[in-house]
Formats: sequence, C-alpha cells, structure tokens
Amino acid sequence: MEAIRLEMPLLPATFVGTGDLFTALILAWSHRHPNDLELALTKVASSMQHILKRTIKWAQERTPDGVKPTVGQLELKLIQSIAEIQHPETVVTATRLQL
Repeated sequence: MEAIRLEMPLLPATFVGTGDLFTALILAWSHRHPNDLELALTKVASSMQHILKRTIKWAQERTPDGVKPTVGQLELKLIQSIAEIQHPETVVTATRLQL
C-alpha cells in the first residue's frame, strides 16, 4: 500500500471555494499526468499556494492594519493567477510514502 504526503503551510485566512478549486485542479492535472499522481498533486498544491497567497496579499493591501479582510476581499483571485494555474512554480512537493 502506498500513500502520498503533502505538507502545506497554514495561511492566516479563511477562504471560500478552495475545495472546488482543489477538485478542479486535481481533475485537470491527473488528466494531464494520468500515471503520476505525485506530480499531479505537486502541481495542484503549488497552484493553490500561489493563488491563496496572491488573494491574501490583494486583500491585505485593501484592509487597514489590524482589520481582518472580509469574505468578499478574500474571493479567490483565479483570473489574476492564470499563469500559476497553467504553469505552477513548485513550492509544495508531494512525496510518496511506503506503508
């Protein structure tokens, strides 16, 4: 039996739509790499990190210091992140574990 491990940093915000985004990305990347779930998950997690960090940065730039961004301000910046969705720089690596 095998398992794949992903370690992603905890980000200081709550987002809406991350489950839908994860599902869409895993579908796309597993279709592109059907025999390499490890690579597909690396691309999914890296894309998500780029999108979430861009979203946080955008929201914080529009929020006074000490004030939490609103749900509307934390709407995922998908259009602005198209390059990271299509060609994500690896910032999270999936690793295969032998059980």
